[in-house]
Amino acid sequence: MMFSLQKEGAMVSTQTVTAMQRAQQTLDRAFARLGTGQVETSSSVNRAIHQTKADLTAEIAAQQSRINGATRDEGRSLTAVDAYSEAETRYLQAAAILKNSARDGATVYERQTAVAEAERIHASIDPLYGNKLFEGEQVAFQGDKLGHLAPTGLGTGRDVSLVDRIFYAASNGADGFELWSSTGGVGSELAVGDIEPGPLGQFTAGTAPTWAAANGLLYYTASTAANGTELWRSDGTKAGTFLLSDLTPGAPSSTISNMVELKGSLYFTLSEGTDHYLYKSDGTAETTKRISKISSGSAPKYFTSLDNNLYFVSQTPSNGIELRRTDGTLSGTSLVADIRPGAASSFPEYLTPSGDKLFFTALTSTGGRELYVADKTGTRRVADIYPGSTDGLPITPTMFISAVKGGVVFTAQDPTAGMELYYSDGNSVTRLTDLTPGPADTSFGGPTRAAAIGDKFAFAATTSDGFYAPYLTDLAGNRQLITSDDGDALTFSSHFVAAGNYLYMRAAEAGAPGSRLYRVDPTTAKATAIAGTQDIPFVNQTVIGDKVFATALKSGIQRTFVYGPDGLYQVPGTISQGYAILVPGLTGTRLQQSADTLTAAAVNVSSQRQAAQWAADRAGIVQQFHAGIKTVAEQAKQQVSVADPQNELTVARDASERLQRGSASLAAEAQAGAFLAGGLQDVLKAAKTESEDLQARRDAKLQEAKRQQRSKLLRGEVTTPPARPVTAGLSTIGLQVDTSRFDPPPVQPAYRPVIAPIKLAGATLT
Repeated sequence: MMFSLQKEGAMVSTQTVTAMQRAQQTLDRAFARLGTGQVETSSSVNRAIHQTKADLTAEIAAQQSRINGATRDEGRSLTAVDAYSEAETRYLQAAAILKNSARDGATVYERQTAVAEAERIHASIDPLYGNKLFEGEQVAFQGDKLGHLAPTGLGTGRDVSLVDRIFYAASNGADGFELWSSTGGVGSELAVGDIEPGPLGQFTAGTAPTWAAANGLLYYTASTAANGTELWRSDGTKAGTFLLSDLTPGAPSSTISNMVELKGSLYFTLSEGTDHYLYKSDGTAETTKRISKISSGSAPKYFTSLDNNLYFVSQTPSNGIELRRTDGTLSGTSLVADIRPGAASSFPEYLTPSGDKLFFTALTSTGGRELYVADKTGTRRVADIYPGSTDGLPITPTMFISAVKGGVVFTAQDPTAGMELYYSDGNSVTRLTDLTPGPADTSFGGPTRAAAIGDKFAFAATTSDGFYAPYLTDLAGNRQLITSDDGDALTFSSHFVAAGNYLYMRAAEAGAPGSRLYRVDPTTAKATAIAGTQDIPFVNQTVIGDKVFATALKSGIQRTFVYGPDGLYQVPGTISQGYAILVPGLTGTRLQQSADTLTAAAVNVSSQRQAAQWAADRAGIVQQFHAGIKTVAEQAKQQVSVADPQNELTVARDASERLQRGSASLAAEAQAGAFLAGGLQDVLKAAKTESEDLQARRDAKLQEAKRQQRSKLLRGEVTTPPARPVTAGLSTIGLQVDTSRFDPPPVQPAYRPVIAPIKLAGATLT
């Protein structure tokens, strides 16, 4: 059992309380002896007080030590809280960066840049922890490493499916066109495999291959004598390149089209006559399966992935050719909107995803072809740019719709401005240019002569003086003319390509022979010529990070080139078939998975932060607790320190002597009182005897009077009864005395001085 003196939660230790009790008992015994006339020296009292002060001093030091320890614990805990809070913030920052880069439409360069930034943030988290904050505590979260998402570079020594690669068809001159791959670096080209030995090859010169990237793999159709045209896959190595499934067994070919990635899987269509079926594959023969029949009649087209759905255009007898959507499941295909109700068709074109919206054009009998948008709220026409049945967005060779910052830039016409450049965010439409004032059309170059970079848009148009000039505009219509470094005008030749932080284009400068490749800084609208590019007409340009993979006819032979911020590089020893495709290793699925990992890490350190905050709060309470104990002990020590035992003993002796003298006087007074009480008792007895005698004589006289009255009545001497005799004056006379004895006067208690015990409000014994 612990004796405690509580004050605002404070508790004094048992040892200290025992010492205080021992001191009080010693004083009690000393003063008790004084009450009996004994005199006690002060030595025992002094010893008790000295011991009490020593115990209290030790108690105060012990509580201060505990306060110091709690203060250190609180400081460490608060440091941990700060570290965990900062780590949580950085984890969430890195997760947000990766999640944003996982969105549909993000470029490889954006993803590479995002991963580099996420890894920089991730690397900055570990130093926050320093040494372990608490003994035995594991602070670092395990499993949040991002090594598999390191910036790609050349990808040496890494899983090839995690590396961004360009796949292209090329020939070494002796064999036909086969599959090659490159990471974009000098000397990184690799012949994936000669699956059809001899001069034929698996690709046809000048014919665009049917292929698509999905989850780090290339899926493509290739032809062999044994299997015809079927579905193949490759991870960039010879061992990882093989026939995936012979969907039409034997030498006959399968009609495969519309390859597209959705949620890390490949989806494609297989046509059998007028029936068209949706298939799915995850890279193995076992996972390559038919999902459902999605169309009859004309073949479905324009498959576009957005928001975990595939949008496409297909025909049914009841709805005509309209926009449809599938989530890739047997029952997940549905009509998005029947823009022209019934069997009539709206013929959707130019499906362009941007942000969480799908932009496209559609035709109605009363509104012509206009801009439409589909999102989670539904499908709607954005605007009737050319009122009435005339097309606002006619299908022409120079017509284009390009995604920019969640919206689109596109060419359209209206009655007052002719063909010009417009921007829409899906809610409204803004005209960006009127390069040819009035209703006359401005001549644009088409989709290859326009490109978005950041929140700006590059395009080429013929000016009023006849020059075909390159421009940059923001989404508010603020336009800049792109010029050379020294400010000279440039005549646009062909192809805007955005790669990394730059735009690339072919242009000619006044006074310089021929055309060449220029690198454009979009922040200044200044263009720098790239050496060695004069009169090389690049085509089929594919962006990989901040580089561009392209083909061009040089000395009569189709060659493969790579250009970028470091200049131009020609891939040696091969003849290009003319087409290439980027297969990102940093897929949206993998980036999202890493973002989820970082989010989980943030949740983990958040719980650790809360635990550290609780520890800090507990340490603060402990400080207050022991500070209260210390205060109690200090107050007790002060009380003991001000006690003067010698003076108390002197006062006690004087009080004892006065008590003894008072007791003798009270005894004498008590004896006199006893004598007085005896005399009074004798008087009382005499008065009682006198009273009894008087009563007896009165009774005798009364009896005699009664006897005489009866005698007279008998003799007839009295006819009426006599009046009653008066007895007044016969009452007892004498002193009225209180018969109770006198109590002795109260005896005053002996004086008993004590040292005031230590008392606190609400003291309890537990």
